[in-house]
Amino acid sequence: MLEPPDFDRDTALERIGDGVWRGRVQPHWYVVAGANGGLPAAQATRAMMLAVADPLRLPQSLTLHYLEAPTEGELDYRVSIERAGRVATAVSIRATRDERVIALGLGWLGRWREDGPEWTEAAMPRVAPPADAARLAPREGGPAMLVNYDLRLALGARPMSGAERSEIAAWIRTARPRRLDHPALAAYSDALYPAVWPRLTSVAFMPTLDLTLHWRAPMPDGDHPWILGRFWSERTGGGVFEENGELWSEDGQLLLQSRQLAVLRVPKAGSEAGRG
Repeated sequence: MLEPPDFDRDTALERIGDGVWRGRVQPHWYVVAGANGGLPAAQATRAMMLAVADPLRLPQSLTLHYLEAPTEGELDYRVSIERAGRVATAVSIRATRDERVIALGLGWLGRWREDGPEWTEAAMPRVAPPADAARLAPREGGPAMLVNYDLRLALGARPMSGAERSEIAAWIRTARPRRLDHPALAAYSDALYPAVWPRLTSVAFMPTLDLTLHWRAPMPDGDHPWILGRFWSERTGGGVFEENGELWSEDGQLLLQSRQLAVLRVPKAGSEAGRG
């Protein structure tokens, strides 16, 4: 049996200049013709953490606009510190391949503060525990990127079943054991098939246009924790759809909220489709 992919190796960055880090895109992150959007999101998260280089200023927000799906090879991240305040730092990010822009981003990193009010009106879905949930295993002809994760489906109808709701949930963790961190949560935000898939009756092209991440809590302890990802869509039209997401710890802490806009285009007969 082949060894599972190493998330740390796949998201590792090498400093190649002032404010510039280089990563790589491996083919096992592909969906169809390019890498899943979770990989550049994880690498961009790591790049802005390296640029700020303050263990107390951790990611709070990141928005990435995807100009095209990255393909196999090197990907450079240029991070500029736009403002460094008393408690937070703002950065901009350009991800390029041979001077061609692949993605543009803006991020905030700040200190976790415990001196203000705290409440959560969002509720963690009541689902079966990971041990009782159905495993979403990689299969021949399916997206290569599934090999990077251990996924257990916990909520939602089957893809392309014409369901009445655009909602799915699954337990997520990396295929190889590791502790949870900010880059991993960024990747988990795009680890599943689109939430609109259950409502469809045929496969469609769904490349991501933009993805926004909000980290909402400190990282939980554990060597290889399960995270529950819930994703849903409330509006599809004009050739695009939005997808909202929440990532929860097993003990009910809301760790990350996400929102993305993606293209929804039904392909012509005989063509391939998937998610960027």
